[in-house]
Amino acid sequence: MCRRICFASLLLLSGLTACTDNAVTSQQRLRQVLNDYRPFVVRFTDGGEHRPCAARTLPEPLCEGALDPRDERETAVLQFGMRTGGRQIDDLHAAAMAELLNAAASGDATEATVKLREAADQAPEDARVAADLAAALLVAGEFGDDLDSVLRAIEKADRALELRSDLVAALFNRALALSWIPLPHQAVAAWDRLLDVEQDEAWRREAMERRSRMLALLARGEEPPVLARCREAAHGFGEPAEVIGDLDGEVQQVRLYVEEELLREWGAAVEAGDGVSAARRLAVASYLVAALESAGGDAVVLRLGLESIQQALRTGSGSLRALARAHRLYGEARVAHDAGEDYEVVGRTFEEAARLLESAGSPFAVWPRFYLAVETHHRPDYPAALDALRRLRRSLPDGDRVVTAYCEWMEGLTRSKQAYLEEALHHFQHADELFAAAGEAENVSAMDSQAALKWEGLGRLDEAWQSHRAALAARQRQYKSRRIQNALSGVAEILERQGRTVPALLFFDEWVAEAQISDNPLSQALAWTGRAKARLALGWRAAAVDDLKRAGAALPGVESYGLRLETRAGVETARAAVYERDDPAAALAALQSVHDVLVASDLRLSLVDVLLMQARLHGRRGSLQEQEAKLTDAIDEVERQRGLIGDDSKRVSYLDQARHVMEEAVAFYLDSGRPEEAFQLSERMRSPVMREEHRRRGIGGELRTLDQLQRELGENTTVLSYLLLGERLVRWEVSRDGLRVQEERDVDRGRLQDDVGRFVASVRDVSIDRGSPLGPRLVPDSLAARQDAQLLIVPDGPLYFLPFAALPVSGGDSLVADHATVVTAPSASVSLDLARRERMLETSEERTALVVANFEHDRQGYPELPSLVSGPEDLKGLRFPGMKTTFLTGPSATRERFLRMFGRFTTVYFGGHGIVRGRYLGGALLLAPDGPDDDGLLSHQDLLGVDGGRLRTQVVILAACNTGVGDLSGTEGPMSAAQPFLAIGVPTVYGSLWPIRQGETMVRDHAILQVYGSPAAL
Repeated sequence: MCRRICFASLLLLSGLTACTDNAVTSQQRLRQVLNDYRPFVVRFTDGGEHRPCAARTLPEPLCEGALDPRDERETAVLQFGMRTGGRQIDDLHAAAMAELLNAAASGDATEATVKLREAADQAPEDARVAADLAAALLVAGEFGDDLDSVLRAIEKADRALELRSDLVAALFNRALALSWIPLPHQAVAAWDRLLDVEQDEAWRREAMERRSRMLALLARGEEPPVLARCREAAHGFGEPAEVIGDLDGEVQQVRLYVEEELLREWGAAVEAGDGVSAARRLAVASYLVAALESAGGDAVVLRLGLESIQQALRTGSGSLRALARAHRLYGEARVAHDAGEDYEVVGRTFEEAARLLESAGSPFAVWPRFYLAVETHHRPDYPAALDALRRLRRSLPDGDRVVTAYCEWMEGLTRSKQAYLEEALHHFQHADELFAAAGEAENVSAMDSQAALKWEGLGRLDEAWQSHRAALAARQRQYKSRRIQNALSGVAEILERQGRTVPALLFFDEWVAEAQISDNPLSQALAWTGRAKARLALGWRAAAVDDLKRAGAALPGVESYGLRLETRAGVETARAAVYERDDPAAALAALQSVHDVLVASDLRLSLVDVLLMQARLHGRRGSLQEQEAKLTDAIDEVERQRGLIGDDSKRVSYLDQARHVMEEAVAFYLDSGRPEEAFQLSERMRSPVMREEHRRRGIGGELRTLDQLQRELGENTTVLSYLLLGERLVRWEVSRDGLRVQEERDVDRGRLQDDVGRFVASVRDVSIDRGSPLGPRLVPDSLAARQDAQLLIVPDGPLYFLPFAALPVSGGDSLVADHATVVTAPSASVSLDLARRERMLETSEERTALVVANFEHDRQGYPELPSLVSGPEDLKGLRFPGMKTTFLTGPSATRERFLRMFGRFTTVYFGGHGIVRGRYLGGALLLAPDGPDDDGLLSHQDLLGVDGGRLRTQVVILAACNTGVGDLSGTEGPMSAAQPFLAIGVPTVYGSLWPIRQGETMVRDHAILQVYGSPAAL
């Protein structure tokens, strides 16, 4: 049945199959719309009364004049003769409703939404307009499968109901939107609310029909109907093929039933000496395995396990008893595991099952081994869990998809607990692909939920939203309540992060309802805690306190000690937030309890945020000394956790997530009138991973104090260090003479980024915008009086992509480049390390240059890259005075040859293509491939492998697209192609801030390159 959307003025069906021929008149279009559908397609209001129209007819006298026979335009135009309270509907509202009718046929509700927004702005107290705007958003949401539009439709319907609580159009639209998402618990309540006021019997029947669908969705329970048929066959009520029939596409549920229930019953029957029951269950299992494989499911491990049982039956070996006991134990352990019982106890059962299966030579042993790894993860012992998963994967049979996918899933969870979010995301995406190939829809939904959480952690909210939406859309195929709860909690939390607490509360309410039905104490505690935070954000303190009481009452029922402690920490943290304003002492006591629990149980990932909350509370009480101590503890904890991470890219990921800790401490020192300490801390938060690489290579790496930095600066050198702190832009000027700080408040980051983009475009078009607001904001006025100065720029955020040398000075009369030589570095300490290395490399040895150029590329592998006008003939114009020059070009310019030759030359020039990749992959240079399977990319990792002992290169010129550009790390700056050269100790690197245009050549135009690294080299 098609979905209907009720307008205050009319009810339209979405998903129409109406005619879209432009030659069709408005009369024909409307009549086709009406003819396509059952009664009650159009609904008008008149004098506050709502009446449906009959099928294929318009009610009289309300439709009198509704169609103008003279109107032959493409869009249907309704001339409303509608009145409410004796007032003629305004023209804008009428025009919007005409657009909305057309949207039902065209699928585009954009114009209707725009006009209704205008009408709502003009008449903010008109409930009808708000209800019709909700309808337009609902049309847009359904046509575009856009959850965001549907949520906004609910918000507008709520606004209409604030103005008029009995407006049935708004009540209908709200219930319809909740059904579409679907949030069945909320939808049933919304339909009930409509039925309380709906007087018309026809509309009551419509509402009751839709309400019954939501009730049916709630009544689905934990399993599909096919499992009931499987049990009938297992209990001897007919032949499996006749009783079970088709699997209804439920391959995942059937697989789990065989593995965890049917074979458990078989094992129990064998142990009890009931050969008839055992044989019947084995026959049903064999039938279902064949049916699974016919339906495209993955039953490799299951089939091999059954073959082991059949082999034991044929040979009469003693392994049959071991297999029977093992399958019974495994099934019992799975039930206990899903119920959240103590992991230590359940783990021993899995261990015994695995031992028995392995002794009998059954490949099914991989399943209890997998859950042992899961138990290890929950203890938590993440390194041991990863080791167990990797050993397990090496033992999996050929062709397996499902166990491999579960291993990927678990490895992703473990990696995310270790804060390796990029790597975790990769595992979840691979698991998603494997589950999809095996037809396991519920597991695919689970991977969408997991991926969404990782996208959130990486700050990629658009990707997170899409993943949450995909998980939620699978509600119709989900049976396990915890999967539904994962999707609900994910959407609720991301809406909360976006500041949309009201729609977030809908999902928290649904989560609470699902958790209560599931009778899972852990789910209940988490759901009530989440809803308490949302209610508190809306100012509903008493309701939040009540939710937290319920969450606390559920905690004793959580079987796992580790999970119970972790959940308790979340409850107590939320409780502290409740008391934060009214009773800071009580809040601090709650947080101290959380702190003690986290430290005692070594659950330290949440500890940083707890310390930050304690710092804020001390600050609110005016206890600045205690506030500073807690901020210091938080920073030390960040450093402690960073020290546990071995991989560079993962340390960058973790530190980016922890940047807010350093920002809060910097803001504290600034607000306390201590700019020197604020600057020192800002230096500490910058490029820590690059400094570690310098320390590893013996070229510095120490964090300088302000005094040390000032002593090492050249006499004419000034450091301009910028930092974005929320809505604040801070600039420090550091020179031998001292330190000055300037701060701008109420900074709009989006506008700042737009200003940077416009200025870069003007520079690239050789028409520098001398009136840009960036000049007076970023450049000190004192520069206008200086000549031959050196500026060391330490940018932040979008300022990394700004060509500072081109900024106007003193009203645009001159540019920065007219007064100073400019070099950019990720931190002042890094730049001084590179300056020291530059002095070490200055020798009397022969100065040499290496020119590397690759002007061709694989157009299938990189179709987005332009063809370069530059070619080998352009290289002839390159001159490096006093240097012997070697050329490595064309097919010879491979990665292997480059790495072998790089480091022996004092200057290295690259011309070709630069590639911008993902944040923690970094930019790359495109060289010639070494062979058919080589992509030719010179990556961060390739350069970090260069032996520092033989590196004598002083300057690298990267004359390629975007070599100074990359995804922005909050601590390391752009992950660009230039960055790894600085990391390995090349003192000066030239990189570009934009791509090459078709017809341009970077070989001849060095003026567009930004300089990075050491001011000494200039």
